[in-house]
Amino acid sequence: MDLDKLREQIDVVDKKMLDDFEKRMEYVKNVAEHKIENKIPIYNGKRENEIIELALSRLKNKDIERETREFFTALMDISKEMQGKILGEENMRVLKEQGGRIVFPGVEGSFSGQATREFFGEDILAEAVPSFKEVCRQVSNGNAKYGVLPIENSISGSVLEVIDRIEEFDCHVVGEHRVKIKHCLMGLPDADAKDIKTVFSHPQGISQCKDYILDNGYTAKEAENTAIAAKTVKETGNKSHGAIASETAAALYGLRILDYNIQRNANNYTRFVIIAKEYDKNPQNDKISISFVVLNQPGALFHVLSLFDKLKLNICRLESRPIPEKPWEYKFYLDFNASSDDERIKTVFGQLQLGCGSFRVIGMYKSHEDGEV
Repeated sequence: MDLDKLREQIDVVDKKMLDDFEKRMEYVKNVAEHKIENKIPIYNGKRENEIIELALSRLKNKDIERETREFFTALMDISKEMQGKILGEENMRVLKEQGGRIVFPGVEGSFSGQATREFFGEDILAEAVPSFKEVCRQVSNGNAKYGVLPIENSISGSVLEVIDRIEEFDCHVVGEHRVKIKHCLMGLPDADAKDIKTVFSHPQGISQCKDYILDNGYTAKEAENTAIAAKTVKETGNKSHGAIASETAAALYGLRILDYNIQRNANNYTRFVIIAKEYDKNPQNDKISISFVVLNQPGALFHVLSLFDKLKLNICRLESRPIPEKPWEYKFYLDFNASSDDERIKTVFGQLQLGCGSFRVIGMYKSHEDGEV
């Protein structure tokens, strides 16, 4: 069979795949809308693996098993992105009813800006401000209704300054959103990868792409965030300068993407929190964040943690931070699953107020849900 005939057959298959893809995405959309309408949790942790394993079991040509897994994994990601958009529109509808300006740190093109628009939608009054501190300041003084801040990365861990600023300005977490981080190497429009000697990025971006930076012999320089890194490269006009940032930042600042997905771990997510001046006591909330300092005596931390065990409350995050003004003493940050009107939280709050050196409720909010595919 000649080449033209083979290409014609591929075109026929591609057309059928496109038709089926359109149908599948319509079903994905319908599933998301049905679950939102009926207040059914969106995420089903087993569903993605079930679809992939079912596809592999139906595969006749086992020589392409790896390629098939990659194909369906990519399909799952696309489906979840669509459902994330639908969920974002719903979040926007609920929170936007309260109105107000939204601020995020850095400049346009940052991952914080991406998280803001994914959570609230495009039709919003959103503005970039210079720093984490300024986000919290504007929410605290009422100049902004909401702020969006990166608080934790699945590879690099917590963004410590954000945690400190939220408490410093007495802000409260009222929502959260996860963004899959896909770092790109970018340079000036006439640059090639071989031209790059120095790369700019946020410290977390540098950490997440450390292997790539070392393998290519680049010198890394820190920027306030990834979008500012891209802006810096644009402004310097130096072909030897590159940035590690998002595709959005590259498009915004007219840079050329030289390499894609350069982070060392494909499952790289950043969790963003939505902050406000007041608590959100919506009964649909299912997550609570607190901070506390235990008394310096034997068994004090065990006593706090055993309280959650006795009440059958799931702890989903626990970390400690040194207290700067008190050497060798620590503050604990804990997230657990419970609704705002769960009777058990009265017991938790009462016991912690009595048994801890300090105690604060940081926020009550609806946890992020991935789309079911």
